[in-house]
Parts: sequence; C-alpha cells; structure tokens
Amino acid sequence: MRYFFLLFICFNSLGQSSQFLDIKGRVIDKENNPLDGANVTLHSVADSIRIRAYSITGLDGRFHIKFQLASNLYIKISFIGFKEKKIYLTSKSIDFDNIILEESSQNLREVVVSINEIRDTTTLKIDTLKFSNDSKLREILKDNKEIEVNDQGGISFQGIPINKILINKKAVFINQNTLALDNLTNEMIEKIQVVSNYKNKFNVDFDNFTETVLNVDTKNNFRGILKGITEGGLGHQEAATIKSNLFFFSDKLNVFFTQNTNNIQERGSNRNEVSSRYEGNASTFYTSKLTTLIDGEENVRNDKFNSTYLLLKQEKESSLKSLNLGFNFSEWENFQEIVISNQDMILTTEKTTKNESGNFLYADFNFKKLQKEKTLLNYNLNLDLLNVSPSWTTDKEVFSTQQSFNNTSNLALEDFLLKNSFSTKKNINSKFIWEIEITHFLENITYDINALTISNTFSQSLKQIANQLIGATSVSYKKNNLLNIDMKASISRQYDRLYTTIEREDLLKREVNILNNTFVIRGQTKKINYFVKAGFQKYFFLTQNKKSHLKFPASISFNYRISNKKSINISFENTYTLENIENSLPLLLGENFNFFQTFDTSLKQNVNNKQNAVLHYAYGNIAKSSYANFLFSFTRSGQFSQDSFTSFDDNFNFFQKDVFDEWTTTYSKISYAKELYFSKKDHRFQFGSSISAFVTNNEIRQDSKLMPLNIKQAEFEFKIGFIPQNLFFNELSLTANFITNNFFIQNEQVNTNLNAKYSFLFRRQSKRMNFLFDTYFEKFNTNTDNFERLDTDFSVSYQVNKQLSIFVKSKSLLNLLGIRGNNTAEVLNNSSNGINIKTINNSILGYLLTGVQFKF
Repeated sequence: MRYFFLLFICFNSLGQSSQFLDIKGRVIDKENNPLDGANVTLHSVADSIRIRAYSITGLDGRFHIKFQLASNLYIKISFIGFKEKKIYLTSKSIDFDNIILEESSQNLREVVVSINEIRDTTTLKIDTLKFSNDSKLREILKDNKEIEVNDQGGISFQGIPINKILINKKAVFINQNTLALDNLTNEMIEKIQVVSNYKNKFNVDFDNFTETVLNVDTKNNFRGILKGITEGGLGHQEAATIKSNLFFFSDKLNVFFTQNTNNIQERGSNRNEVSSRYEGNASTFYTSKLTTLIDGEENVRNDKFNSTYLLLKQEKESSLKSLNLGFNFSEWENFQEIVISNQDMILTTEKTTKNESGNFLYADFNFKKLQKEKTLLNYNLNLDLLNVSPSWTTDKEVFSTQQSFNNTSNLALEDFLLKNSFSTKKNINSKFIWEIEITHFLENITYDINALTISNTFSQSLKQIANQLIGATSVSYKKNNLLNIDMKASISRQYDRLYTTIEREDLLKREVNILNNTFVIRGQTKKINYFVKAGFQKYFFLTQNKKSHLKFPASISFNYRISNKKSINISFENTYTLENIENSLPLLLGENFNFFQTFDTSLKQNVNNKQNAVLHYAYGNIAKSSYANFLFSFTRSGQFSQDSFTSFDDNFNFFQKDVFDEWTTTYSKISYAKELYFSKKDHRFQFGSSISAFVTNNEIRQDSKLMPLNIKQAEFEFKIGFIPQNLFFNELSLTANFITNNFFIQNEQVNTNLNAKYSFLFRRQSKRMNFLFDTYFEKFNTNTDNFERLDTDFSVSYQVNKQLSIFVKSKSLLNLLGIRGNNTAEVLNNSSNGINIKTINNSILGYLLTGVQFKF
C-alpha cells in the first residue's frame, strides 16, 4: 500500500510538472532606478491574506516566481516609501519588462517624523487555515522555516540574532522576546516583517550601522484602543488557572500588561532575559536562586506560579521613557531517586523530596533624551528583590540526626541587586562619535543552603556582598562604510565579601581593580557586517599576596549576505572572566540535597579563559519553500574549575573542586525543511529533519589520579506533516526524536543512555471550534534499566460569540486518570563527575480543566 501511495505521488507530480505559472519581472522607480529588496507576493483572489509564493528583488530589481498553475491569481509588489501595486495574472508565462512603483508621500512623511528607518524587509507568511485567532506569535514564526525560534525565546534570521520586536514600527519589546512570542496572538496581527537594516533615532551611531529586527503590524482595530483578554479555569484535583492581558499600542504610548496565575506548570517568564540585564555580573548564588524560582523544575508533583508584568513606553520627538515592572511567585515539589555507582557496583542510593518557594520583584527604568539629534543622554536603573526558601527530605542521614532540612527564612524580599548606569553619546560630526559611561553594581544575597565555616563544624547560612564601579570612555571614527574605528578604555573596582549570617565571621574577601582597553575595527554595508576587537585586561588583586594578571581578549565577527536567500556567519572570541568568589569556600553543601564539595581557596584569584569559534550557513528560499542550516562551533575553556567525586559515607557524598588546564567542546548541526504543494487545492506536505553531534574532551579526578573524560552526544529529529485545504482537519504531523549519550573514561565506555520520543499531532479548527490532540511515547534506556511512558495532551475551545469562548484542556491525561501506569517522567544518567549518577524523576503534573475566555 505504501509503495502504491509513493507511485501515486510521483505520477501525480509528473502529470502536473508542465502546469506551472512562470512570472518574471523588474521593479523600478520613475527614474528607472532598480528597487533592491522589494517584496513580490503571489495571492489568490479567493484568499487574499494567504501568500501562495514569494520573491524579493535583487540588486538589478529583478524577481522570479514559479508556482503551480491556478486561476484568479495576482501579484502584489510593495516597497517602503512607495505605493503598493497589484497586477492580476491572465496567462501561463508572464515576463514583465518594467514595473514602476510610485512614491508614497504619506509613507515618506511617516519616516521623516519618526526618523526610524524601515527598509529591506521580508514579509513572513501567516497560514490563515492552519492557525486560529488565539495562535501565538511563537507558533506563527516557527511555521516560517527561515526564522529560527528556540524554547528560550531566542530568534534569529539568516544566522543573525533578533533581540528587538517592533509593534507598528515602534520598538516595544527590547530583549523581551518571550513576552511577545507568548502573548501576541494571530487575531491582532496584520503583517509580520523581518527588517534587515532598521535604524532608530535614539541609537546614535554612524548612518551605515543598522540592526535586524522583527516588526509586527497590528490590525487597525488594535491601534489606539485599549484591548484585553481574560480567562479562568478550574478542574480535576484542584487544577486552576487565571490569565489576563491588556494592551494599548499607539505611536506615542505603548502599554502592555500580562498576568498568569496557575498550578498547572505554565510559567510565563524567561530567566535568561531577566538575568542578562546584569551582563554576567551577578553571583552564582543569585543565578541559582533565579533559576529555581523562575524555571522551577521540568517534572514536578505540584507547581504554583504567578507571573505579573507591566510595560510602559512613551516616545516623544526627542525623548523616550520606558518602565518595566515584574513580579513572580513560585512554589513547587518533586520526587527523585538517585543511584550512584561505578563500573562494578552500586555505591549509594537515596530518595529525596524537594520543595522550594520564593518571591521575585524586579523593576527597570530607562530614560533617553536626544538633543539636536546629535547628543544622546541615557540613564538606566535595574532593581531586583528576591528570596527563595528551600526544604527537602531524604532517606539518608544527611544532616547528622536529621532526615530533613528546612530553611527558617521567610519569604521577605531580603536579597537585592541594584544597577545604575549613565551615559552620554555625542555625534560630533559625520566622522567622529564620543561616549562616556559610568555604571555602579551592588549585590546583597543570602545563600539559603548551609555551609561549614573555617573555624567550626556547625552549619549556617552565608551572605555575599558584591560592589562594583565601572567608568568607561570611547571614541569612534568613520573612514567609510567598511572602515570604522572605535577605541575604548575602562577601569573598574570590584569588592566582594562573603561572611556567615550568625557569627558575622568573614570567610572570604576579594578586592580587585580591572583595567580594560579595546580597539575595534568595524564596518557594515548592505551585504557585509563585520567587526574585529582586540585589547588587553589587567587584573590587580589588592588582598592577600596582591597578584596581578595580564590578559589579551579578542573577538572577530563576519556576516556576509550572499543573496536574499543565503548568508554565512563566522565568529571567534577569546574572553577572560573572574572566578566566582563563592567557589573558594573551604566546604560548601551543594544544591543536590546531600553533596558536599571541597574547594581550593586560591580560586578567588583565578581568571577563567574561554575561546569560541562558530561557522553558520543559512539558506532560505521562500518561493520554493525550502530551507537549510549548517552550524559548527568549537569551544575551549582554560583554567576552569570542576567537581570530581572522591568518596562517600552514610551521610555525605564528597566532591573535590580542581582547576583544569583545558576543556574542549565541538558541536555541529545540520537541518533541512521543505514544503511540497500538490493538487489544485494546494494541499501541502511539510518535511523537516535535523542531526547534531556534541563531543566533549576533558579531565576528571578518579582515585586521586587525573583521567581523560570524553562525552559524545548525538541527536536526530524528523518531522513530517500534512496541511490540507478545506478538509475535515487542518494539520496532521508525526515527529520522532532520538538522543544518545556515551561517557568514556580513559577510552573505556562507562555509561550510556538513549532517549527516544515519538509524537502524533492532530489539529482541527473551524470558524467557531478549535481542537488539538497530541499523544506521545517516550523510552529511556540506560546501562541497566529501561523505562517507557505513553501520554496524551489535548485542548478544545468553542467560540460562543466574538467576546466569549469556553475551553477544555488537559496535560498528561493518561497518567492523571491512571489509565496507563507510566509514572516515569525523566531519567538522567551522567558520568561527568567521574562517577555514574542516575536520577529517576517520577514526578508528573497532569491536569484536566475547563474554563471561559472573555475579550474586550
């Protein structure tokens, strides 16, 4: 039967190979100048929103579209600053000699007023049949294979990262991709564009330097009007959710509010976007607290979470103000079984239940003032207030006579981070730019897990204070578009103190001055964007033996747009960072419930080195619906610290922290996606596959000896989907994913595991009803055990009227109802510490609830 099906497709495609529409042409202005980068889209009169085929004019203004022959088609040509033009097609083969676009005075006036230049755009498709009104921006972007979107909110186009999302050509979401991806819906979106050379008037730089951004144009009924969505639901075993969104988008004021409270493990915050505001200055104590509070755990028994966020942006002719306010509450619980073994025998086992709860409040304020379009004053304030309270129980005697640990601190917001920065940037003339910047960073954080002090053996909490002041100045010179020179000098003074909260005993102190000088050569044209950075860093340690280190960081980045379809990115960086002072503690109880770690106290004067090289090639042909990516990276870490397993007893597992000379990692990934249209109704097949390999070479301490450690990981994913037109369903897809990990110590394999997941998705939507069914089967294979899990997620919604909808949704339904005894959520088998540590997580949070949604 399957061979007959394949033969049918082949004969069907052969029979229709001659039934193609061939369109060629050249787009020019009234002065006969070719328009490079104009969008040419093919549409059907019956469905004018959906893009059937797509092309972008080249440097000579020419385009070419080849598409299956159909009736009632037209092409639409658009270019910023020009009137849109439609041409209806009447023949099979058409060659337009010249298509002349007329300038649009209205569009030109808009550009002059805002001084935010929008040009060189790529309009993305929105499948009107596949996506419902409530489909998120994340789903729509993932359907455009030329755009890469990851689970952490990262967006890239042709290998170039996108960290700014515009609403109606106004910068609203800056380093806040997740907020836009998970809250903007298809109902409000008119058009999505990638703008490859966007320039904002509040970014003082030479004219040739632009950035790649994402622009979302909303429909007219979502402009200048306060809109909102609120929903609530209750269900089986007290499952509950309450969500609210409010938004107001206009030229002068943008307001965005979102609130999400639930106990069904739907977390709406992005830890990376929050922590990146401090540019790596925060301690590991802070990042570990933030991770457990915002991310929680992937597989849990119970999860309560609240995320509330308010964004205000006001833009005037010469000033820009923005305020971000966020609040998170988190409480979760999970259960794990941990087995530690070597090649010959099981050494120790334990069962643990961990609970964590915490609050997190953060605020960002930014004010920009543009004076005579040449001088920019910029003030930025970041403030974090947080607290996390952990507790756990274990069947091992971890805490002497106790079998549990409970932190006694309440959820008061006693920990804080504060960052203030002020800068002024002046465009002296078309050749010179001068900038000065002052930044102050202050951290006051308590480590909630106890530690042993130097002078005694009882445990108590630690407090860390970090104080840093940075001053910097830079001068930039422009020779031409391809040669610009920046020179920057900065000096920072950093003071760290770590002491016990009860005795106020100082455990560690560090005071260091850092002198940093950099020299940058950069350039940007329509096809090339590059920079070369070199310089030196001098570390002056002012405590203990007063050592100093001289380092030479460097970085290179080169992006070349071969064409509108192809691009290549090459980068290299050699960086140096101070070791976190907390890694120098003599003894510290780690976060994994019962692990003690021993440290080298000289680490506080250690400077880590990291080298990273990346090669990325991207190909995307929208007209032919084919996309390909190749990524290769090599990373070398030097003078880095790592834990090695040393021994165990009835109470503790002991690890030793050592400094190693080198750790190398090689990563490569190839991905390909293709869409095939067939029949006069344009039914569509989607194919996608990716394969990646990850190899790590390292050393580990085992039996007091240094041994070579090698980790090899491979991943393969394949997806096939069928998206019909006007059938009883809208999408049918099958995805298979395989991940294998192999660990080698001294070239002998000591551990291996294989994870496989198969998922089947069925989607059906009509004018009033949307239905989604997703069932998946997982297998976890280790050296000694095999685990399986079968489960199902589904959701259905019915639109009563334009404002009111009702819904039912479920996650892990089979496990929730006990239909199948699949209670293994995850199995991890790791040997990176020189010993095999297998973690079995039996925590699965399933739910079944019903609710209503109201729009206004």
